[in-house]
Amino acid sequence: MGGGATKINKEAIDITHFELERIIGQGGFGKVYACRKKSDMGKLNDKEQWYAIKKLEKDFILKSKTGVESVFTELSSVRDLIHQNICNCHYGFLSDDAVYIVLDIAFGGDLRYALKQSKLKEKSTKLKIFDEYRSKFYLVQVLDALDYCHSKNILHRDIKPENMLIVTNGYLKLTDFGISLKCDDIEACKARSGTMGYMAPEIIKSGSTHGTPSEWFSFGVCAHEFSLGLRPFDAKKLALCRGGIDDDLKNEMKLKELENAKDLSAEGKDFISTLVTLEIAGRLGTEGGSKAIREHAWLKDFDFAGIQAQSIKAPFLPDVTVANCDTGSNDAEEMFGGMEDEVKVSFTPEQQAKFNGYGYNTEIA
Repeated sequence: MGGGATKINKEAIDITHFELERIIGQGGFGKVYACRKKSDMGKLNDKEQWYAIKKLEKDFILKSKTGVESVFTELSSVRDLIHQNICNCHYGFLSDDAVYIVLDIAFGGDLRYALKQSKLKEKSTKLKIFDEYRSKFYLVQVLDALDYCHSKNILHRDIKPENMLIVTNGYLKLTDFGISLKCDDIEACKARSGTMGYMAPEIIKSGSTHGTPSEWFSFGVCAHEFSLGLRPFDAKKLALCRGGIDDDLKNEMKLKELENAKDLSAEGKDFISTLVTLEIAGRLGTEGGSKAIREHAWLKDFDFAGIQAQSIKAPFLPDVTVANCDTGSNDAEEMFGGMEDEVKVSFTPEQQAKFNGYGYNTEIA
């Protein structure tokens, strides 16, 4: 697969410096390719290095109410984050018709795909559940990544299995910072954003503030999904939180599947239930933050140091000879917050100007 023009641009890093090998991710926003750096130009001196290159079509971006803002948000967030459990950014640049961001490679696909794939041979529509050790292995890494983001005053705001990628050694990287938020006080955010089904009630409720406890709710939804194969609440039920939380709603949203789970320890059930508590006050992590989550009985004996050193053998190693992604999936509309009608495909100078200033690490030293 060609990586753009064969002649390498000697003025700046752009698509001509990369050889696109194969698709490793696809959605309505565009495609993610595995690629190799063809040149030894650039600040990183990284010829032959493998990366993931995410191509975002300007056509799609301009059809979204918040698309342009989102691509700038993602770039500004990830270029300031350097962590082993985050897809770190290496380059960002434009072409006439697309926006590109070059990130750490993750050949193993995302955890949504991992949950789906394990049941295909059995022809079942239910997602496979991870055993408790595998769930902990993934969740501890997400916890480390979120802890780091929060220390940088960044809320991820779209925590879900699709945004957790498996690298070749079986470890995880958190990705997709398109709707993240960086602000002085991350406990006083008012902008409603996220994916329904993972959004905390206080985000859904009009006029309320949210912060790190909302991230722990989404984290808990993922823990429930890893352990039971489904989310604790569907989007329609969570939408009922717009009017506030009363006893009738609490009764309607009881965690019956969690209570009846036979293959999950009492500590695991308590861990999940206290994370997905509807009200902030009783939610695990509201008091004590991530430290309180780490000290919960379900996690307290886990080898956190081994995870950080990546000395623990991963419970699952992906087959990196295959694509490890679904084709045609589309969660981009949720990410960008809805589409505007009747946006022209052709790009006027004014439309192109919306992307002015987009770029990272493109100068050739």
